Amino acid sequence: MKTLLRRLLPCLLLLIASMVCAPASAASCSVSSNGLAFGNYDPVSATTTSGTGFISLTCTPACLLLVCEQVNATVSLNAGSSGSYALRTMKQGTAQLGYNLYTTISAATVFGNGTGGSSVVTYCIPQLLLPCLNATYTGSPGQPFSIPVYGQIAARQDVIFGAYGDSLTVTVTF
Repeated sequence: MKTLLRRLLPCLLLLIASMVCAPASAASCSVSSNGLAFGNYDPVSATTTSGTGFISLTCTPACLLLVCEQVNATVSLNAGSSGSYALRTMKQGTAQLGYNLYTTISAATVFGNGTGGSSVVTYCIPQLLLPCLNATYTGSPGQPFSIPVYGQIAARQDVIFGAYGDSLTVTVTF
């Protein structure tokens, strides 16, 4: 029995040392978006035109053995071609159609980068013993999470017929 323990002890110590000294994996996040299509806009209608798009965020925390760190991510949007969060613009040539993007369906808060009256969205993957505090959304490790983006085009804008578009950048900081 002593001989078996003497042979196994170095192996066990080596195994434990390799687990303790193993480098932690780095946290990672990936992001994609399906865009936001408003559909047809009627310039004589008194009704706001609305649409919803989604940003898909997948984050994986850094782990050492079975202990994973908390992931806190900030999701922001740039102002697009207008350069302003006060009123973003979609364009068709030189023609412009004003719109904006919001963090809530009530359109109370402009979705941006935290400047110019805009706000960011926060996302958190909690650690086992550390809950997420004040995060807009919480998720699970390695699972995609859809963050809604609410858009509105103000009614009665005098615009010409055609397809309008804008391009924005999503930034995830973690």
